[in-house]
Amino acid sequence: MRNNNKNTSIFKMLRQNIRLMFTPRRLSPKHVAGPVISSEAETRPRSLFLRHLDCGSCNGCEMELNALSNPIYDIAQYGIRFESSPRHADLLVMTGPYTRNLDEAAQLTAAAMPKTRIITIGDCTQNGGVFQDSYAVIPKPEQIENAIEAHVSGCPPNPNEILNLLLTIDPNPL
Repeated sequence: MRNNNKNTSIFKMLRQNIRLMFTPRRLSPKHVAGPVISSEAETRPRSLFLRHLDCGSCNGCEMELNALSNPIYDIAQYGIRFESSPRHADLLVMTGPYTRNLDEAAQLTAAAMPKTRIITIGDCTQNGGVFQDSYAVIPKPEQIENAIEAHVSGCPPNPNEILNLLLTIDPNPL
């Protein structure tokens, strides 16, 4: 009997603690751990939606773009996320050399965006990089070339440099 009372009191204590943990206003993450989002992210007018297009690279730049989503860089805390549809994207992120096979897809993607804004990442997007002498690499069309706003150089570029560029871009240009 004595053992039963001890077990009952443990369960009673656990129930009270669980009730405290799930009380909506008592223990919010803001009070326990401080602000989750940095002050830079709070000053952004709204989220920045990115559409990534690999035009034919070695995937080095893609790995660095993927690194932006890991806990070290965590682009989500700044309100930046990748979008699967170009219709909802604010910015087209191009990696790799501009190739024949992706020419039509790149032009259709740029045309589907509400306002064509492009940033290029990696040396291959500027001069073809190690692929520059390949038969598949072609010059960018004028419509794509004129829409490029910024470039991050490097082979592959550092994720910090990519993140710093993304933080300077206004999702709502005039």
